[in-house]
This record gives sequence, structure tokens and C-alpha cells, in this order.
Amino acid sequence: DDDKVDEALDWIRKKQPDGINPRKRIVVRHRITNHYDEHEWHTEFIDPADIVFIAKNKAANTLRLQLSGNQVLDGVNGTIKDWEQKYAALGFLQIHRSHLVNLKQVRSLKPRAGENEVYKVALKDSCHEMAVGPEYLPVLRERIHAGQF
Repeated sequence: DDDKVDEALDWIRKKQPDGINPRKRIVVRHRITNHYDEHEWHTEFIDPADIVFIAKNKAANTLRLQLSGNQVLDGVNGTIKDWEQKYAALGFLQIHRSHLVNLKQVRSLKPRAGENEVYKVALKDSCHEMAVGPEYLPVLRERIHAGQF
């Protein structure tokens, strides 16, 4: 039962000492469609450094995790805010209302073509460039310039 598994995982997380160990893997449950067109839940054990960014799916109330090597975990339950609160200490920062980046993966911050006030970040292990919301830009700049990632 999904609810019981989530409850057990929450209990385990609460028992974890303060300060998440960056060497521990993150447990991620995501939904896939098998070869019979049925939905199945799979559990992945992810090194936090392998997560490039996390994006909100527009159609569903789920998330998509972009990993190094162009691997994607889709159909992950949760919200951007939940992920940021849990893993901010590991260098994850919300830069837009619909996505969160691993600051260790940020390669550059640049204005979008023809616009001085709208920025995007280029990422190391991904060809994606992510838009930065204007309200998130000051915190992003502060964290990058302070080397807090």
C-alpha cells in the first residue's frame, strides 16, 4: 500500500539526525508504464550529486527528475517546495516556480537573448537551460557568489 510505504519513509526520515549526509542516497519512488501499458511504482536510490534539476509536470501533480547522463525519473510524487526544504543543505535551490536546480550543476548564469532582466542557467550535465524567475534571482546570485553549493 503506497500510503503505508510513504508513512514508513516519513518515520525513517524523522529519525534521521539533523544535517543530511550528502553521501547517502535519496530514495525516489516514481511511476513507469510497463510493456502492458500498466502503471507500476519503482524505487530508485539516487546519489544527490546525480540530480541535475527537478521540474514540475504541468499536466499532472508530479515531478520529473533530470539525472546526469540524460536519465529521467518521471511521475515522482511531491512538490518543488518539499524537495527544496528536505535537500537545501545538499545544494538544491528553487530558481523558478516550476523548477529546482542542484547548484553543483550550474555552469553559468546569463541573460536571455535580448532581455537584460530575464536570466537562465546553463547546467553541466544537461543540454537544458533553465529560466530563472525574477523573484529567485537575488538568492541564486548570492548563493553562487558565496560558493554555497
